[in-house]
Amino acid sequence: MNTTGKIHDDAMKFLKKLAIHGHEVRDIPVHTLMNYYIKILNFALIKEVAHTIFVKSMESATANRINNNVVTSNAIRTGNAHAIEVAHPQLFLGPVLRNN
Repeated sequence: MNTTGKIHDDAMKFLKKLAIHGHEVRDIPVHTLMNYYIKILNFALIKEVAHTIFVKSMESATANRINNNVVTSNAIRTGNAHAIEVAHPQLFLGPVLRNN
């Protein structure tokens, strides 16, 4: 990501290559895959920021160092599980509806 929040050009090239490959393998339009990848990337970044804020708030809320480590470890483990779900979603394709 650039500092302006825009996706870096190299990342866009990579996503474009993924979309082209997905089009060849699964016959999904390239622009549909690009929109999907960008949506998932943005969602994963938002979840990561939310997770970081949560962990930092848990660290500041607990005064006991041992309890702090346990709570932080649990938050990191939970956050990582959610990040994996967000970063690797199942690509669901519904039936193609045609207007005759």
